[in-house]
Amino acid sequence: MNSQLHDQHILNRHAGSGKSLVNHCLFQDWLHAADQGKLWLRGPPGTGKSFFCSAAIEHVSRELPCVSLYQFCRFDDQFVSSSSTSDPSGGVRAAALLVHQLFRHFWQKDERVATPASTFIKTADKTLATLAELACVIVRNGYRYATEKSGVSDSEPIRLFLFLDGLDENKDLKTGLEAINLFENLGTEVPLVQKLWISSRETFALGQRLKDWPVLGGDGLAEDDVKTFLAENVSKVSKNLGTDREIEGKPRECWRIMCETTLTVWS
Repeated sequence: MNSQLHDQHILNRHAGSGKSLVNHCLFQDWLHAADQGKLWLRGPPGTGKSFFCSAAIEHVSRELPCVSLYQFCRFDDQFVSSSSTSDPSGGVRAAALLVHQLFRHFWQKDERVATPASTFIKTADKTLATLAELACVIVRNGYRYATEKSGVSDSEPIRLFLFLDGLDENKDLKTGLEAINLFENLGTEVPLVQKLWISSRETFALGQRLKDWPVLGGDGLAEDDVKTFLAENVSKVSKNLGTDREIEGKPRECWRIMCETTLTVWS
């Protein structure tokens, strides 16, 4: 379901949308900074935060050699926190989704990474702590095999992007935030630059947890995309009209004013 949601966002997105995000200075700073980075795309419901998240994933994966992990949270597809007595495996299942993506990335680069990963899994209990250790096993060996293939002792740092969308829809915020802690020790054994992304509504709990994160306004990005869409399509309509042509009985000048008024609604 997670990858299906991402694919649906890409498929249903209007061509050209998302430019307001990828061109934004905060996004570019977060994307290209040499050190660790954090970014919170914040906005009210219906402003396209999940679509922007998928646009960011697509852009990052296309433009940079990196590992891109993502999770889309929804009200109707909930994981319960590992601290819950009703379902102690819920948080583990949520984290396992991300570790599985991590494994697939390195396995596609070199299938040998499956051997140390499977050896670890056979003897480890299924907990968040062991999942974090498994992530270290995957990254450590994946980096080693990549270095062997390149023949260079010091390869480029691994760029790891973690996208968490819809944490405000999670019944237990701790479950989503555990994913961030899951990868915090990955850079202790190999050179790694980690970029964290969260897209959500603003809630009190998230506001407290992410108070130091740079914030991008999702409603402002959506507004810019709508303006661009309207401007481009109004231009196409205008080119197909005669200078003295009337639209629904209204002179062209009135049509121009109507278009400008429509754009003003979004400003």
